[in-house]
Amino acid sequence: MPVVLHPTTDFDQITVRDPRGGDVILYNHQGAIRAYKNRCPHVGVGLDWGNGRCLSGANELMCAVHGARFHADS
Repeated sequence: MPVVLHPTTDFDQITVRDPRGGDVILYNHQGAIRAYKNRCPHVGVGLDWGNGRCLSGANELMCAVHGARFHADS
């Protein structure tokens, strides 16, 4: 049975709770929805700035703690 995480694709980025634990960042880039763990692989903390946001203006996810950038398409 599918689980509806968000009722619409009319968003650029949202953070949702993974039922298995942790947060997942959903990113809508030109209608393609991508999902990322909200976790920096370097320091083990959430990528977001505490408000569910972590996208920089350059189509990158950016760690709020140390500024590491991850291209959103990879």
